[in-house]
Amino acid sequence: MRGRQKPCGTCGICPAAAAIAWNQFDLGLNAVAAWVGSSRTSLVRAAEAYGFPGRRKPVTPRLSVREISRLWGDETIPVAEAAARAGISSRCLYVRAKRLGLPPRRGGPKSKVRWPDDFDAMWAAGVLGKEIAAAAIPPAHTSQVASEVRRRGLKRRGCGPNPEGITLLAYRMRQVAAAERAAFKALQEAA
Repeated sequence: MRGRQKPCGTCGICPAAAAIAWNQFDLGLNAVAAWVGSSRTSLVRAAEAYGFPGRRKPVTPRLSVREISRLWGDETIPVAEAAARAGISSRCLYVRAKRLGLPPRRGGPKSKVRWPDDFDAMWAAGVLGKEIAAAAIPPAHTSQVASEVRRRGLKRRGCGPNPEGITLLAYRMRQVAAAERAAFKALQEAA
């Protein structure tokens, strides 16, 4: 026999190797054929000759509308994690949510900045943006202050290299002075 000798099977593909590779459903037929060392067509013919069962894609789990809505609406978990909990891909979850008419999820990372309780009053009093950013927990960037101002619908202020404003310390001192004046006035009225 001249040329390459065929392995143990008559089609040129080893039945044991074909059986192992055939059942790797996470691999496509081209990848299985490359692993066995043959073409896709030869692999399919060998599988028919050896009597292997047909390859089918894994069945996507059926999910109720309620389950999809719950997973899609929970923005505390990333889409990839929600999809993994459902046993489907992120793309599949996205397509199903879109077909159901669910609103799109907000993109980008969620802001975990906790702003001071008196953010609006600080902004109105003219506290510098960098000072407000430093007072946030965790400290934020000045661009995040501008985004928060827009989100809250507050009046914009001038900007530039030397914006006019006061420091956070000056703002707090004004608060203390106002509280002391109010307490003094209340004492005078009570007397």
